[in-house]
Amino acid sequence: MSNTVNKGDFLHEKMLNMIRFVSEGTGVVIEGLEKQVTPVRAVLFCQEMRKHKLKIIHRDFLALHNIEDLPSFIQDAIVTVRKHPDLHDKFWRYMELFVMMGDENEQD
Repeated sequence: MSNTVNKGDFLHEKMLNMIRFVSEGTGVVIEGLEKQVTPVRAVLFCQEMRKHKLKIIHRDFLALHNIEDLPSFIQDAIVTVRKHPDLHDKFWRYMELFVMMGDENEQD
């Protein structure tokens, strides 16, 4: 039995971790998240974030929030985190990870 995790499962876990981190740090709970985030959606989200790499590099909350078709739970997380400067650094590190993992040539 292998202990390896595929890319989708890894990103699924990281997305859920990011939302839990936001919830714990702000007291704002996002309901129904586990149903919305799947391994496939996590990979697709990362591929989309790769297209918006400059917004993330520049840590531009407004530009990131205004990305068309951004999942509502991510928009909610952005608004919530922006109000809590102590969460900014870790939030942006998660987003940088998603950009890095959004490379379609990245192997499982």
